Parts: sequence; structure tokens; C-alpha cells
Amino acid sequence: MNYYIGIDIGSQSSKGVIVNDDGTIIAEHVIPHEMDMPYLGHYEQDADNIWWGEFCSLSKALINKSEIDPKDIKVVGHSAISPCLVFLDEKYSPLRPGILYGIDTRASIEQEELTKLLGLENLMNTGGCSLSSQSVAPKILWVKKNEPLIWKKTRKILSANGYITYKLTGVNTLNSYDAVGYTGMFNIFTKQWIDENIEHICPKEYLPNIVSPSKCAGVIHKQGALESGLHEGTMVLPGIADAAAECLCAGVADLNEMMLMLGTSTFFILRTDKLHKTSNFWATNFLQDKEYVLTGGTSNCGSATTWFIDNFAKNEKDVYTVLLKEASEVQTQLDAPVIVPYFAGERTPIFDPDARAIFFGVSLNHGRGDLFRALLEGIAYSIKENIVELSKISPIDKIYAIGGGVKNKILLHFIADICDVSIIIPSIEIGAAYGDAYLASCLINPNKTLHEWIGIKEEIIPNTEKCDIYNKRYGIFKQLYITTKTYLK
Repeated sequence: MNYYIGIDIGSQSSKGVIVNDDGTIIAEHVIPHEMDMPYLGHYEQDADNIWWGEFCSLSKALINKSEIDPKDIKVVGHSAISPCLVFLDEKYSPLRPGILYGIDTRASIEQEELTKLLGLENLMNTGGCSLSSQSVAPKILWVKKNEPLIWKKTRKILSANGYITYKLTGVNTLNSYDAVGYTGMFNIFTKQWIDENIEHICPKEYLPNIVSPSKCAGVIHKQGALESGLHEGTMVLPGIADAAAECLCAGVADLNEMMLMLGTSTFFILRTDKLHKTSNFWATNFLQDKEYVLTGGTSNCGSATTWFIDNFAKNEKDVYTVLLKEASEVQTQLDAPVIVPYFAGERTPIFDPDARAIFFGVSLNHGRGDLFRALLEGIAYSIKENIVELSKISPIDKIYAIGGGVKNKILLHFIADICDVSIIIPSIEIGAAYGDAYLASCLINPNKTLHEWIGIKEEIIPNTEKCDIYNKRYGIFKQLYITTKTYLK
């Protein structure tokens, strides 16, 4: 029997699984962690202690739990939050904490400067989208401008999963799916670096080699085996974004199917028939040849509920049970409070890092349950805004939801009712790590289909009787942002 390991480094935890050829989970393990926010809008993680350190801790724990000989693990698949950056010196040691994905909004000024320098039309024609807080290039310029001592010592810039691949194999890679985050530097249509643009940002030799997400990037070298507990010579995939791995675990296999990942933030991946050019989302190549997707994401989901709990329910013992009970006892009415949950700016489709949360229509008659319900409703409205805009570009036939948010049944019903769509919950709950293991298995079993591994656990059907009131409240939600955004500039 062959075995495959999948490990995912997420924003709030790292997870790992070992599976066999049939997709049966032999062992799983989870390690919680946190994100650092040294300044407002700056989100970071330690590349050695969290990205690489927890990969090694997970691989060793999984081997111990499963009692499998590491020699029998044929391929290593892994993923991480993306796009993230780690700046390395000449010895490939991290010079500063890793900078995280679109929730990190430090480089808004550099984003504007680079858009003027390269031109929006150029960005669209090569990257398929405009620059945003998700983009890598402005953050490289931010470090270059604001941390000159770090920049002076920099010799290589890798992603989170690229750093793990390097520590395992000694190979410098970036997969062609994650490269969508390098708008202005990478051409998604030719899958090549854009030399004439890169010279404005960093030396080209600082960048890794572009590889296919589904191909072997290298094999584990002696030091990688010693630190991870895995067998020297084992094949390693280049690593992919956690959202792409979640997409596999969700069971998204066909055109016009979409994954909705409900985590600290939300992320969408919609399978399309071609690469699209859009200023509202990110278009990119997917995991196999001639596979394409539109991707997008909001900045606030689990992070918003965590903020609410920390400020209004910190001392509750069973906090989610209590809050969900309070929220379920509230009836949705047209004049109920509306919350626009832009606590950390917003990504797609509005791309506004300066956006902030709005509480509207709150009176002395409203309590904690009313506000928590309004917060969940607001998260669903931000998701609806994305689904509406995505549907204008490419059809959506099915939506598969995955991530920690699927445990929140009120939120799921809000999404189904507000968006007027059925939400499918897959049978596998471990998430991205399982998708990593599936992709790893494809190196040995290329004819194995995703639906042979993934089943359906539940389907949430929309309540059409509530559509009218939700449509009116969605209009209020939209108008609140339009009315107030000029005051935050």
C-alpha cells in the first residue's frame, strides 16, 4: 500500500494527514497558532517557527501516530496561506517575519505608485487583474523603501510554501497557480516572469523558478529528512495556496463549480473555461494543464466573529453556543441593525484597504444577539456581493462550502437565503491538508478522480420566502459603503 502526506500551514492553525491510495485517512494532527499584528494593517508569521517548524512537527507526529515507515510515504503535498513573502539572506535565513496575504494592507501607497508606473492596461493584459492588497509586488517595494537594512541583505524572496519546499529539497520554486499574486511581475497567459517590469521591483535572481503545481519539484535531501522525519529521496510537490488545496477537498472538479472557503477570511475559487481579464477578481491557471479559475476573497469572516467575541463575549464558557442561541432568537426585520463587516479593509470585488466596519440602525432596544446576528448577516452580504459580480463573468452551477465557518449553521443559512443558492457541504472536514494529499497521490495514480475521494455530507437549501427582505437589506448594505467610503480617505 502506498501512502501520501498532506500538510497545510494556515492563518490560525497547521493541519496534516496521511492517507492511502483510496483516500482513507490513516492519521491526522493539528497545531494551533496565531498571526502577529505589530502595527495596524500589518499581519505576519515567523517563517522558521510556524511555516517550517510546524511542518516538521506535523510530519513527525503523523508518522508516530500512523506507525507507517517513512519509506512507504511516496509523495509529500503541502500548502500554506498565500500569497505570502519571506525575505532571505545569502544563507537562506529569514531576515524578518513573513508578510501575509491580502489581509496585510501595509503597501497601499506602493500599490498606487506601481499602478501608475506600470499602467492598469499593462497589468490587465499580463496579470488579468489590477493590483490589490493581495499583490506581492507592492509589498516588496514596501520593504525596499521602509526597511533598507533588510533589503540590503536580501538575496532571495520566497512564498510560504516555497520556503517549505526549499527547506525540504534545496530547490527554489513558485507554482504557476500562486503566481497570480505576482501581478505586474508574472504573465499568467505565458506563465513567465516579465523582465521589463521586474527591474522596477527587485533583481530577477531574487525570484524563484516557476513550476506546475501538480508536478514533482524535487526530492527530500539529507537535512530535510533529518529535520522533518521524512525519508530522504521522497518526492515533493512545489506546494500550493491553501485555498487551492481546500478547493480539492471541497470536491470542486468540474467547470462552473465554485468553492467557498469560510475561514479567518473567505476565499472563492470558480472553475472557468478560459483565463478572464477582470479588475474585480484574480484570474489564474489552476492545478493541471488547461485548467483555469477566477479567484477572490473577502478580508473578514472568522476574524470579524473573533473580534466580536473578544469584545462582547470574552468571559462566556461555551461562547459560540451562547451567541448562536441569542442570534437565533432574533427575527430578521427590515429595520434591524445592519453591519458592514469591513474591519480590515476589503478585498474583492471593491479592493478598498481603507474600508472600515459600519454599525447602522442600532438602538437601545438591541442587544448582543441582535448585533451578532447582524454581523453574520453582513458577512453573508459581502459574500453575495462577490457571487453577483462573479456571475457576470462566468456561470456558477454549484457552490461547495468548506472551512471552520461551515460549523456555523446560522451563517450557512444566511448565505443560502441571501445569495439564493444551495450550499453543498462535502464529507471531508480536515480541509486543505486532505487536498494536498490528493494532489500528491495524483503523481502515482493519475487516473484517480476527485469524486472517488470526496462525498457530500449535507446540502443547505435557500428559503425563498426570505429573499425579498434580504434583497432590501442588501441594498442598505451596499448604500452604506458607498455613502461613507469618502470619509475614510
